[in-house]
Amino acid sequence: MEKGLQVRGLVKTYDSPAGKVKVLSGVNLEVAGGETAVITGPSGSGKSTLLNIIGTLDSADAGSVELDEQDVLSLKGPALYKFRNTSVGFVFQDHHLLPQLTALENVMLPSLLADAGSGKERALELLSEFGLSKRKDFFPSSLSGGERQRVAAARALINSPKLLLCDEPTGNLDEAASAKTGKLFLSVAKKRKIPIVIVTHNLELAKIFSVSYIMHDGKLIAGDKK
Repeated sequence: MEKGLQVRGLVKTYDSPAGKVKVLSGVNLEVAGGETAVITGPSGSGKSTLLNIIGTLDSADAGSVELDEQDVLSLKGPALYKFRNTSVGFVFQDHHLLPQLTALENVMLPSLLADAGSGKERALELLSEFGLSKRKDFFPSSLSGGERQRVAAARALINSPKLLLCDEPTGNLDEAASAKTGKLFLSVAKKRKIPIVIVTHNLELAKIFSVSYIMHDGKLIAGDKK
């Protein structure tokens, strides 16, 4: 697989009062463009750590991460900051929207940080795509939980990333909003041909994605592939 995400042999160990704890033990993962991979498993099994390393929010002790054949873990300084802001989109359980900004302004923000102009036109297009045109001037406090997560997803896509990482994106949503958000990610992957990796405890949600994995004892165990 030339395009997409390739993770090979990731190892991560943390120090604890009881000694060293190995969180990731040689994790391998491949997700092609347009494919959605979902990772389930118990709390503390290393799911979020894996996502953070792929997204360069954390470092690995060993192993490699490549995105469209680019060696991600070797990036440093300005190249790392640019990669993190433009090549990877993040969606978390807590939407992390700025309460003093409107939905439109929140979506536009990463484009300003990337010196890519205001991004207003693209932000409006994304809000329209996600059914939020009539909510563009609303502040987060006036949006429903599902709407806030769709704004967060739009924000994650404003710089046209090559990869989308989602950590418990429906954790705070009810069943109907979870299903709608899951279908949104499927649509995003198909339309933009980018890989999406989703961590979730929601086993019903996990069933709709392309390929599933279970994190157990620091390793990924392959599940179903559609």
